[in-house]
Formats: sequence, structure tokens, C-alpha cells
Amino acid sequence: MNKELLSLNFVYCMERFATQIYLTQRGAFSDTSYAQQLTAASANEKEHVQKFQAQIKKLSGNVYPLGFIFQSAGVMLGFITRLTGKQNLFKADSFVEKRAVKDYNALIQNMKYDKSTIDLINGIIADEEIHIRNWKNAAESLNKKPRSG
Repeated sequence: MNKELLSLNFVYCMERFATQIYLTQRGAFSDTSYAQQLTAASANEKEHVQKFQAQIKKLSGNVYPLGFIFQSAGVMLGFITRLTGKQNLFKADSFVEKRAVKDYNALIQNMKYDKSTIDLINGIIADEEIHIRNWKNAAESLNKKPRSG
């Protein structure tokens, strides 16, 4: 398998990781707008998974069957971040998304992707940047809420 397909398989797995983090974290917020944001972000990450899966197949590659390992790691990280507090949860999410944007940009610079793959990755970067803003805003709004007790 060539480097480009290997890299696409890796980001496919990382998107499965992100999907599961958000699903696991939403339980920390009951039925609130934060839970809805996490659910929407997970659905968006799942769209990324499907887009990468389709792109790998379009390029005559095979999708690695290792995504479940990354999803399992997402459950663990999602649970751990729930234990650190709600603000820290969103700070961790911002960190993960910033790292994804950095990694995607590096891939575009270092891989010899075709135009459709570059367009796909650029579209996903735009989504991830929205997530970064959303998690920053969520952390800030939690900081402004009065604490009871």
C-alpha cells in the first residue's frame, strides 16, 4: 500500500477516535446544549469517517480493520476527560482538534495527494476549525456560569 493510502487509513482511524470521544463525553452534560453540541460534533466526525472510507475505496485502497482499536481509545479518553471537569473536557477537545488541523496541514504539504483528496482534507480542516471555536466558546461559557455550593 502506498504512503498516501496509509495516511488516509490513519486519519480514517483518528476520525473514529474523535467520534467516540464526543459520544462518551456527552454523558457528562445530561440533556443540555453542551450534550447536543457533542452529539453534533460526533455526527460530523462520523461523516469524516465515511468520507475517508469512500476516498480510500475510490483510490482502489482497502480500509484497515483497526478502527475499533481507535474507537476503544476514544472511549477511554472520553471517560478520562469527563473525570477532569467540564471545562477541562472542552480544553482537551480543543487540543485534539488543533492537533488534527496541524496534522492535516502537514499531510497536505508532505503527501502527493490528488486534487479530490486535497479538497476533501481541506473541507475536513474547515469542520475541525469550527469544532475548535465551539469548544473554546463552551469552555468560556462554563467559566462564566455561577458556581453553586
